[in-house]
Amino acid sequence: MVQALVETNTFVIDNTIFIVTDRDNQINKVSPFDPKNAFLNQYGTKDRLYISGHFFSDKSPVPGVMMAMTWRFLAYFGLPEIRENPHFFIYTMNFLFAGIPLIFSTWCILRVSMQVGLANHISSILALTFLFSIVSAYSCTVNTHILCMASICGSLVLITSGSITHLHFILLGLLVGFGYGTDLGTGPAIVVIIGLYVLIKWKFIYMLLFSLSAFILIALHHYLNYQIAGTIAPANSIPEYLNWPSSPFNESNMTGGIKSRSFIKFLLYSGDMLFGKKGFLLHVPILLYSFFVAFRIIYRHIPEITIVILSLAFGILVWGIYSLTSNNLSGTCISIRWFLPMIPFGYLIAALSLREYPHYIADILILGTGQFLLGLESIYYSCWWGGVLPFYWVIVGVTLLIWGILNAWRFIRFIKSYRKSPE
Repeated sequence: MVQALVETNTFVIDNTIFIVTDRDNQINKVSPFDPKNAFLNQYGTKDRLYISGHFFSDKSPVPGVMMAMTWRFLAYFGLPEIRENPHFFIYTMNFLFAGIPLIFSTWCILRVSMQVGLANHISSILALTFLFSIVSAYSCTVNTHILCMASICGSLVLITSGSITHLHFILLGLLVGFGYGTDLGTGPAIVVIIGLYVLIKWKFIYMLLFSLSAFILIALHHYLNYQIAGTIAPANSIPEYLNWPSSPFNESNMTGGIKSRSFIKFLLYSGDMLFGKKGFLLHVPILLYSFFVAFRIIYRHIPEITIVILSLAFGILVWGIYSLTSNNLSGTCISIRWFLPMIPFGYLIAALSLREYPHYIADILILGTGQFLLGLESIYYSCWWGGVLPFYWVIVGVTLLIWGILNAWRFIRFIKSYRKSPE
């Protein structure tokens, strides 16, 4: 998409280096694909749609427009043509639109932790567990999910800020609107959750500023999407657009649309996404802690109870959306990449819990160590490994065992203290 916009000012990707045709095979050119990937070298990218006789990217258009504008600006400084050095182009885009979002997100986690009242060293521990997790593996490739996650991280920095101004709400709306345009599975949930929080927490004028600024990017996404695919719905949710020669996708395995299956299969698939071989909660164990501790801090009725409830609602909503509309466990990636935007909300809950219960740092250290090891392994094998990480079950099993022993010891101490307490 980016190459097409840069070279032809259109979204048609027919003549880009990422589409392999008979004509292309006659031209001696540098391939952007891994030589070991036979499918990509023979057919080109899988992430495409066939609409009205032309190929288009199946990705959201707004990030593509931003990337094309960035490359055009950098081209003034003498960068090589995309066709001349596709690997330089790919690495540059990866750094700007995956690496920098990771750095930004890590800073946001650190900032949010300090803003809710954590000490600097505890905030730093949380940020490090975030940085050295599977998120780093996904930062090695441009993808809409890490961009969406970064927009949520930025949003949480704004809404946890002690003094929030009119400009903050404009920026918040732009971040939420951008998140909507990058990830259409998660995007609507972001708008609903952050919008509800603004509506509950602040005056109408702030809700108006937020809504208007968010509407700009939401409207831009739907306008571009309609121009490309003639639909308001996500273009890649239309089965006919996936019907191109050698396409690995069809209505049975595409993401989008309610999947027809028994209730038992639905439950098994839903659970598999969280706790199976690609289970997201097992790949990011601190989210397990956040889920359980959330109910305790809700019961404690902390001042931030509203955002804690909405954070839980966000995770459940996104999980429910993908449980209903998918059956492919997010393709060949190591875990469910669709759930990356859940992580910032989970870390907000973790930070609030550590403020209320400082001794829970032991849980973070145990789960964070397991998360760190899984992160290193995922970086080594890449996020597109396609199978179960070799030491996945060992790391997960040992981590959960130690965490279970810690909480069993706590429970035993609680029972003993309860029996010794005066009647």
